[in-house]
Amino acid sequence: MAAWLKALKALSQQSVSPEDYKHHISEMAGSKSDRACAIVCASAVEESLRRYVLASMVSLSNVQQEQLFERDAPLSSFSKLVRVAYAFGLIDEEV
Repeated sequence: MAAWLKALKALSQQSVSPEDYKHHISEMAGSKSDRACAIVCASAVEESLRRYVLASMVSLSNVQQEQLFERDAPLSSFSKLVRVAYAFGLIDEEV
């Protein structure tokens, strides 16, 4: 894997604080790009759901997490995460 791709992957997996989210949302609110705002918010929701599902599992190694959540893995997409979270009662139908 290319070094830049590894760095981007590591950056995407860093925890984001509530203050960071507030900062990003306030920046987006001031911009004229609704699309950028939607992408940032959707990404935040997906990451939060991934962390919630992961917290409900037994302790997994990094390799095991990659086997579940990375590219082409069983929980690699937002829709798959939603289905699994619902099936295990982590979220309700309304969510």
